[in-house]
Amino acid sequence: MNRRVHWKELLLHLILWLATELILNLTELSDLSNYSEFVLQQNRLELRKA
Repeated sequence: MNRRVHWKELLLHLILWLATELILNLTELSDLSNYSEFVLQQNRLELRKA
């Protein structure tokens, strides 16, 4: 098993995630994205029950 951490890739992903969060919070779109995630999660749960 190769458990080597790819630090550059991890750092890039963290920076992109942080920048996205800051932009969404500054434009007040964070609530909208959280709601869409909630709705998608509910749809997945309903599909699993069927």
